[in-house]
Amino acid sequence: MRFILMTRATRHSEAGVRPSRESIDAMNAYHEELEKAGVLLAAERLYPSSSGLRMSFSRPGGQPSVTSGPLAEVNELVAGFTLIEV
Repeated sequence: MRFILMTRATRHSEAGVRPSRESIDAMNAYHEELEKAGVLLAAERLYPSSSGLRMSFSRPGGQPSVTSGPLAEVNELVAGFTLIEV
């Protein structure tokens, strides 16, 4: 079964501020353990919402509503993910 572990965005990640060296080292060590166990499929850091857009559809087959970033709802955004299969 596949699982996705998502990292929520923060005002810092949305501003493009990189995590601390300690946080990066801890995440790298975690990913290395997952890789050694043979369960890691993918791990990615995502761009801030200022680099993207949001598409919404009011009804199936309808015209999309497009909102350019940055997106205000930081607590609803994903900053990265880890995909595992166990």
